[in-house]
Amino acid sequence: MSRILVDAYKIKNLNSGLGQFSFQFITNLFKHSSPDLDISCLAPSDKSILFENKLSFVKANLMNRHFRNSTKYDLWHSLHQFPAHLPNSNSKQILTIHDLNFLVEKEGNKRARYLKLLQKRVDNAHVITTISKFSKIEIEKNINLKG
Repeated sequence: MSRILVDAYKIKNLNSGLGQFSFQFITNLFKHSSPDLDISCLAPSDKSILFENKLSFVKANLMNRHFRNSTKYDLWHSLHQFPAHLPNSNSKQILTIHDLNFLVEKEGNKRARYLKLLQKRVDNAHVITTISKFSKIEIEKNINLKG
């Protein structure tokens, strides 16, 4: 049985785009997943009620957001490009990148820090996914995907 962890921490705010993306992703993942997959979600535990308690939740809290989870999962999927929770180094990682808005919203050192952090996340991932063809093109222009 394959163990999968989906970092859906942004589901904490269902009124945001990332919150809705996370909610819809999890809903559809469980609707279409195989019974031989052991899927857990990294999310605030109070959100399990959204899924009629059918999901296994790994508790995430604001006080310890930058932990590196010691549990080994076969696959760790971060549903947003700047995950605060990092997988065990033995886990394969999928990283979903939504956009590079920080390239136009930030300037100078802050812009450079965001770009460097995203490059680090990309370098550590085994697979990169995007939410649109436009995002894919922008990522290919600004991020080294050959890492």
